[in-house]
Amino acid sequence: IGFSISPYSYEYELKGGQEVTATLKVENINKTDITVSVEPENLVAYGQDGQVSITDEEPSFSIKSWVKVTNSSATIKPKEFGYFDFKISVPLDAEPGSHYGALSVRFVGNENPLNGSGASIVQKSSAIILLRVPGDVKEELNLVYFQPEKFFYSDTKFKLSALFENKGTVNVKPSGEINIFDIWGNKVKTIKVAGKNILPDKKRIFEEEFDMEDISYFRAELNMFYGSTSQK
Repeated sequence: IGFSISPYSYEYELKGGQEVTATLKVENINKTDITVSVEPENLVAYGQDGQVSITDEEPSFSIKSWVKVTNSSATIKPKEFGYFDFKISVPLDAEPGSHYGALSVRFVGNENPLNGSGASIVQKSSAIILLRVPGDVKEELNLVYFQPEKFFYSDTKFKLSALFENKGTVNVKPSGEINIFDIWGNKVKTIKVAGKNILPDKKRIFEEEFDMEDISYFRAELNMFYGSTSQK
């Protein structure tokens, strides 16, 4: 049994006292009816690949209490969709910066018991909510390193990695490009780097693979931009 959700993430910028409404769509991919529930939960980030996890703790950036789901449960017929409306209400005294959480979808009454263990498996999927409250915020992104997977290659396939650390108070989504120059300083290739969200006080790695036409000496230059003023 299973289901799919969309979208997988929501991003908003709201001032204190503002509200926004949205809808989460859940598809029943089974041949029988399923009943699911939707509830807001707290979220924490970890690792360097953008991993997140649900937590029972109440972090300072939590938006769990700001989110209200209109219809928290529903029965969905096979190959059909359930629609769950929710509202985010930002308190007037909300602290400027990034706040985030999740909307979690789980089966109702369909836990799968583990044989003889007394435990059960609960299938759950979550959509991430990233919320930015404007005001006296700090946007600061540091490049920890930019380097190849190795410095000498025996073929024309390359892999470059860049690690960024968000030292600000709001999430940022850097994007840009890598320019490759040959030994004479001519630009021979440009690789676009897609944006990825980096939460405050977290690190995230960007990796790009590409194939050059020849084996030679090359120089790579990384240009990334982030923040409300497109800082470099």
